[in-house]
Amino acid sequence: MYARLSPRIQALLIDSLIASFVFIISILLVSALVNNLGFDNQYLAAAIAFIPAFSIEPIMLSVKGGSIGHLKVGIRVKSASTGKPLNIVVAYMRSMIKFLLGIPSLIFVLTTRKHQAIHD
Repeated sequence: MYARLSPRIQALLIDSLIASFVFIISILLVSALVNNLGFDNQYLAAAIAFIPAFSIEPIMLSVKGGSIGHLKVGIRVKSASTGKPLNIVVAYMRSMIKFLLGIPSLIFVLTTRKHQAIHD
């Protein structure tokens, strides 16, 4: 059974707050490294700061079967074929699709019979 829209939005809000906090901490740490090491590629520094915030969800999906927000609201993410948590590669692909398609993906929850989002 797929989660309905309300718990998905609750989980998304929780995960967004956590990712924002991690991103801010990452920016501060990368900024300190950039300033202390004389590293001048700001695009690479920004990408490095983004990695921890983006990696929380796929790692949690593959290890625990849900992100922190999912687990808090009672949503579990598992493979339709095995019933087990997603492997890390699939979890990263799912998170990338979810990140790129965002809100339009959630509209599918309202329009599909099984309440599936595009990233499901």
